[in-house]
Amino acid sequence: MRLVVAFVLAASGVASGYAEEGEKGTIAGAGWVSCGEYAQKYQADPQNTEDYFYAWAQGYMSGLNQALWQKKNLRGWPIARQKQHIRAYCDKRPLANVVAAVQDVFDNLPAR
Repeated sequence: MRLVVAFVLAASGVASGYAEEGEKGTIAGAGWVSCGEYAQKYQADPQNTEDYFYAWAQGYMSGLNQALWQKKNLRGWPIARQKQHIRAYCDKRPLANVVAAVQDVFDNLPAR
């Protein structure tokens, strides 16, 4: 448990440093990381990297569900499929931010 907490704290500090100076701060945390950087982190530590970014993704998608009139079924795809979709999206678009990959998962989930 201590290892997980240490990783999350370290990763959150690292992820917050990726925002560019001109960005207004509409996306914070792991979602702002580029897909290319996500891929590098995934190669070095697949399980922890994927868990960290997916935890951020769940929070982001849950927030969208609260803000939107038509809700999505966040369990409409198995978790493994959602994680794989994020990886595949990022593999094809290394310059995109992770939030774009997560948004693509959200957009493709079935309505609730």
